[in-house]
Formats: sequence, structure tokens, C-alpha cells
Amino acid sequence: MDDGRIKAYLIWKTLNLRKQEPELFQLGEYVPLDVTGEHAKHLLAFARRREKQTVIVLAPRLCVQILRGEPSMPSGEEVWRDVQIKIPANSAGFRNIFTGEKFVAEGGELLAKHLFQNFPVALLLSE
Repeated sequence: MDDGRIKAYLIWKTLNLRKQEPELFQLGEYVPLDVTGEHAKHLLAFARRREKQTVIVLAPRLCVQILRGEPSMPSGEEVWRDVQIKIPANSAGFRNIFTGEKFVAEGGELLAKHLFQNFPVALLLSE
């Protein structure tokens, strides 16, 4: 992260997904996602949905506040505690494009503490 390669990696993976799924990004409906929990205001969350396919974008914001000025990655239960993301209907299983991790929505929600265990942002594609 210190040398900027993480930014290049994010751009590369995101542009590759956009190249593979152009209609999802060009024609997909924008869906703002509800986020609940103590640090909900610290998470940007939205989806693009087209037919049966969904991509969810999740990115931390205002990190200095939740990290209390410590130079660390916004990850884990200590940071995200009870933060939940309500996902669009008819979506259950997702793969994080950046990490390859798979997640299943429980009760129509995903937990931020699980999504950000290994990487500070998430780009989830429905499976």
C-alpha cells in the first residue's frame, strides 16, 4: 500500500470487470444501498443491477474518525462492529473481485466486518 500499487491494482481489476460486463455498467440501474450500524456513515455503498446480475461497490470514508488517527487499514470487527449493508432483492451470493473471497447474504444483508477482513474496499459481483 505504501508505494501506490494498491491503487493501480484497484483500477486494473475494476476496468477488467467493466470490460467483461459492459452492459451492467452502461445500462445497469443505480441502486443506493442502506447501511446500518454504529459506523454506517463511514461506508459508501451502492449497486448497479441489470436483469439477474448485480455489482456492489463498498468503500470506507472518513477513515481518520473510525481509526482514531492511527495509520492502519479500516478492517475487522473493531472498526466495523455491527455495520450491515442491505442488498438488492434476488441477490444472495457474491465474489469480491479484488480478493476472490465469496460471501453469502444472510437475511438480505452483508456484514462489513467480514467484507473488509483482507482488503480495504470491496467490489462484489453476484454469482
